[in-house]
Amino acid sequence: MSKITIAGWGVMGASLVTLIASFFYFWSGSVTGFITVTVGLNGWSLWWWIPVLLAVAVGVIYALVQFGMMKPGQVKPEWLAYGAAASFILMIGVLIHTFAKSGSTSDLGSSASAGPSFGVWLALISTLALTYFAALAAQSSGAKLPFKVPGPA
Repeated sequence: MSKITIAGWGVMGASLVTLIASFFYFWSGSVTGFITVTVGLNGWSLWWWIPVLLAVAVGVIYALVQFGMMKPGQVKPEWLAYGAAASFILMIGVLIHTFAKSGSTSDLGSSASAGPSFGVWLALISTLALTYFAALAAQSSGAKLPFKVPGPA
């Protein structure tokens, strides 16, 4: 446990936060009239599970290497950084998809609205953090990335 770097804890923590965020609503809609009805979709709906699963896989594989259950040479550190980046880019696509499914309308005595919810924003931030920490961890292990990542090792 003491040999895990700040970047390593960041990778595992951001992966866990992404998993937790996936259970919150990514998109929600409500209809208000005589009664109010609210519906929502979480990160395991539609195709939105792909970036979540990718982020969790990056965190699990990193943890397996750190805790000695996998050999360090089995998975290149830059692969984890690129997997985290792919998760973030896909999560941007999820956010765009939730905006595309949004809207509001009003009629005589009733109204409806729909749009992105808390979970998609939290997952977007956590996959961005995962990308940063995975790139930082890869860089500190000697991997050649296309750019230098600033921060503690």
